[in-house]
Amino acid sequence: MRQKYVIGIDISKLKLDCTVMNFEYKVQCELIIPNTEKGITIFLKDLLKMLKITKEDLLICCENTGIYNRKDARKIAEYAVRYHDKIMPYEEPEEVIQQMNVLAKSRDTLLLQKTALENQLREAKSHDVYVFKLLTYYQRKVEQGKNKMSVLNAVRNKLVHRIMAVIKRKQPFLPKEEFLSIKNSNNICLLT
Repeated sequence: MRQKYVIGIDISKLKLDCTVMNFEYKVQCELIIPNTEKGITIFLKDLLKMLKITKEDLLICCENTGIYNRKDARKIAEYAVRYHDKIMPYEEPEEVIQQMNVLAKSRDTLLLQKTALENQLREAKSHDVYVFKLLTYYQRKVEQGKNKMSVLNAVRNKLVHRIMAVIKRKQPFLPKEEFLSIKNSNNICLLT
């Protein structure tokens, strides 16, 4: 059965930009509807009533372009009219395929979270080691008889130099030991 009208739909998270067109490329209407089950149901019901057609008379072509552009819905409708003889109707994947897709997306999300947590842990450990080294430096210098305020100023000086080097180079700080273990990397900032 040949459809009488095409609906081109540009999908976004909150709304659907819709263009209704006949097969002579004449736009019947363009509107934005909420991307909700209720919004879609009302739109289709009103459209069928307005055009005096059944749902079998409609060819619906959708795309998530990712960028808002009101003209996209019209381009999608024009595409559907132009290539209507080559349409491949959407078929819902089998339930097991849907479950596999959900599991694959969940796995990807968990892997991203794992990587983020590992990075945070590594940074925390690096920070703890660095603080321990500064504390050890302070205690050693005081035991050698240096004035506490002079040693504290030396610690502050070390901190300021490290901060300024990281800002200047726009690269994360790595302790000398870590730097030496991955010295071929380009994304580091060595401070001793």
